[in-house]
Amino acid sequence: MRRMMITLFLAGAAATGAVLMSQPASAAAPTSKLVVTVTPEGGKPQVATLTCAPAGGTHKQAAAACKTLATAGGDPAAIAPTEGACTMDYSPVTATVMGTWKGHKVNFKQTYSNNCNMVLATGDLFKI
Repeated sequence: MRRMMITLFLAGAAATGAVLMSQPASAAAPTSKLVVTVTPEGGKPQVATLTCAPAGGTHKQAAAACKTLATAGGDPAAIAPTEGACTMDYSPVTATVMGTWKGHKVNFKQTYSNNCNMVLATGDLFKI
């Protein structure tokens, strides 16, 4: 009787283990951690942190910036520019993003003729 109970116990444990092993492990989606910088020519850089999933950091419009990046697959260079009109003022700004987007390295740097053109080209990403 004892031998039968041990056999049943082991069979039950093996079956339970098989069920547990067959279920996919729930891995949390990697978060995105970025440093966003806007530097006017000859001026002091403005720096913000941006985290996505969930949206946060010191970025003033974190949720909108995360949505903009998500639409571009995490690639700032792939952000679809919006239409609009800017003055022809030449006041260059350099925009950079460094960090990770869902586990992938991001390293973006672009100089725009002025802040308005930067915003048209990158949406909410650099509204820091």
